[in-house]
Amino acid sequence: MRYIIVRGILLYILCVPIGCASSTRHSIIQKSEVKTVTTGLFPCEANAENKHCVANIEKMLEQFRKIRVTDKKTDSLGDTVTEVTQKGFTICLNPLCTKFRSNTQEYRGTKALEAAGRGNFQQTFSGIKEVQEYGVFLGNISAQEYRETNIVSDADRICVNRDESLRYGYDFTFIILFEGGHVSDTLIKGGEVYEPKTEEALLKCPSGAIGSLLGSGMRALVPIP
Repeated sequence: MRYIIVRGILLYILCVPIGCASSTRHSIIQKSEVKTVTTGLFPCEANAENKHCVANIEKMLEQFRKIRVTDKKTDSLGDTVTEVTQKGFTICLNPLCTKFRSNTQEYRGTKALEAAGRGNFQQTFSGIKEVQEYGVFLGNISAQEYRETNIVSDADRICVNRDESLRYGYDFTFIILFEGGHVSDTLIKGGEVYEPKTEEALLKCPSGAIGSLLGSGMRALVPIP
């Protein structure tokens, strides 16, 4: 019995530093992390195929693209806040909007323009009247922001000196810009995430032949009665 124990200890000492690969290598360290950020507006049920599901992002994208935007060329007004709510998007948790939904944000004035990607310019005025008009314009501008993130990070450590990792999922920010109570623009930032990565040290993982040779050598050194 003691010979079997000694053999197991020697195999462990030799195998862990160099990997002791066989024809089929297995991860010796595995780690999985999930980062989720959700508004809870489009929930989904996790299942065996998608156990990390927190939001029906396909449905959310579909509904977001249905939001009508003001078209000044045709004098067609965009959706109102109420119509946007009917399509599934609201930052409010109660009718008076005194409580806000998690991972949402409301902006006004210049902050709203910046959120929609329209704030990176220097405004110039020729007189006090233009300043006043611009102030009225900013007073009619607001924006709503919705954040949805679901990223899974899987890491495998193979043969001690080789790391393989994969980040996948999605990271979206939805922006709705209102002017005068109607949607004047919509914007989707981010998108799907798929980032595989492999890192190896100078010492390569041993081949199946080397692993077999090590195993044969150990059997010769430590006999089992």
